[in-house]
Amino acid sequence: CESLKHVDLVEGALLHETIAALYFEEWRHDMSAEINSIHQILHTADAGEWDYDIDEYVDEGEKANAIRRWIRSVLGKMTHY
Repeated sequence: CESLKHVDLVEGALLHETIAALYFEEWRHDMSAEINSIHQILHTADAGEWDYDIDEYVDEGEKANAIRRWIRSVLGKMTHY
C-alpha cells in the first residue's frame, strides 16, 4: 500500500515490557554461558604453587588469572545491560 506511513507492532507499555523481557532473556543466556565457561576453566586450570617456606605463592597459576578475566567479563556485561 503506497499510503502506508507506519505500523504499530505493539502498544506503548507493552512495547517496553517486551523490550525488557528480551533484554532479560539475553542477560540470562549470557550469564548462563559465563557460568558454564568459568566452570570449565576452573575444572582444568592449574591452581599455582604455594611455597610453605616463605608462606606465599611462587606461581599464581592459571585459576587466579582466569577468575580475574571472568570477573571483568561479567562486570562488562552488567554494565552493558
